[in-house]
Amino acid sequence: STFHAETFYQRIFTRVFPIHLTCLLIQIYLTATVALDRFILICLPFRGQKWRSPRHAILVVLAVTLFCVVYCTPFWFEFALAERNNTKVIVLSPFGAHPLFRLLMRKYLYFVFVFLLPLSTIIFCKTMIIKKLYAVRRRKRLLGTLSKQNRSSNAINFLLLSIVFVFLVTQLPYFVFNVLYTWLGV
Repeated sequence: STFHAETFYQRIFTRVFPIHLTCLLIQIYLTATVALDRFILICLPFRGQKWRSPRHAILVVLAVTLFCVVYCTPFWFEFALAERNNTKVIVLSPFGAHPLFRLLMRKYLYFVFVFLLPLSTIIFCKTMIIKKLYAVRRRKRLLGTLSKQNRSSNAINFLLLSIVFVFLVTQLPYFVFNVLYTWLGV
């Protein structure tokens, strides 16, 4: 109470939490985009070449960011500060407490847009990349053309796949938290 840390935290939370959610969703979709880019590069190298340019990369990043900002806009109005017993506390705003908001944003749309769509994209791309890399490696081993350059290229691809795996592992607790938050409430 000497430093008014509670008041500072409450004011920061109501402003920073929506920014955090927006940045987290951007991170999720950019990770799915990287997985999709790797899928196109490895599994569809000739057909996908026209889509892999710096201009398209910038457009994709801007589109992902715009989508995430639009999707997260309702979360900016979910919490508010209220006065109770001469102290300010963080409460759900009337907008955030509305049953339609709880049902749509925290249950169904969260599951589809924040978890199911990116997760299925990442898992599909990762599975196809692994299958393709093993097939290419097996073919090169049979032909005897496994060179040092090919090994380093495969190492880079496996590194990117492990980054995606770590991403999935770190997102799972947040998903469990959001499911519990939806079912049990605040």
